Amino acid sequence: MNRIRDKDIPRLAMLTKVNQDDFAKLVSMGLIDHAPAMRLLVKYSFQKLKNKKYYKIKQIVKAVADEYGVTEHFVHDSVYTRKKRLHYCTQCMRLISARDNIRNNGLCDDCVSKNIIVD
Repeated sequence: MNRIRDKDIPRLAMLTKVNQDDFAKLVSMGLIDHAPAMRLLVKYSFQKLKNKKYYKIKQIVKAVADEYGVTEHFVHDSVYTRKKRLHYCTQCMRLISARDNIRNNGLCDDCVSKNIIVD
């Protein structure tokens, strides 16, 4: 994965609504995860070019991939893949599936079994 370049810091600071100097310090200290930051940059650049309605999608993908030094697959993945929502049990905060969240009203199977009263 490519590192965040100095010329990308102002754009990332604008997208995250963080002061540019503070963001630069965070990058230099190694506190910023580069993969999500690159995904954010790629998605922003892709949408900006797509809104111009002048280029084909394939051309935009190739241009963005070349600009940031990532693969075309990374660009497609960043733009079109939806982020999964995480669901947690409301009692024990364990990670549960979306199906369990709906079926058990936000509880995991263990917490549901603890709440069952046996006569």
